[in-house]
Amino acid sequence: MHPHTRGRLAEGIALFIYLCLGFRPVRAPYRLRTQIDLLLRRRHLLLLVEVKYRSHNAYAAAAVGPAQHARLAVQMHRLAGTFPQCTLAVEILTLTPVWPFVTRRRVLDAALPPRLP
Repeated sequence: MHPHTRGRLAEGIALFIYLCLGFRPVRAPYRLRTQIDLLLRRRHLLLLVEVKYRSHNAYAAAAVGPAQHARLAVQMHRLAGTFPQCTLAVEILTLTPVWPFVTRRRVLDAALPPRLP
């Protein structure tokens, strides 16, 4: 299976998981649309989700590096101005074909990190 197809399938599975948890998709502002895998909301919580598919759990732990963490922090700051009434959080959801199939890890929470230049 082509990696892009596998990624789209993983995003669809992730969306289904979050829909079952009570989240609803939110349309991202135009300038951020291509950078966010999923943007979801449940009441006053706005959740940015980075979805990763890996062939094994050992690779899933290192799926998001420091550069991507910094990118997610910048996106969270940009969304803070667009959704001032919401608490923001960033999660990484990794999917693997072996147990555990789904792993959710919150990497940034409501306390915003310092602004990057």
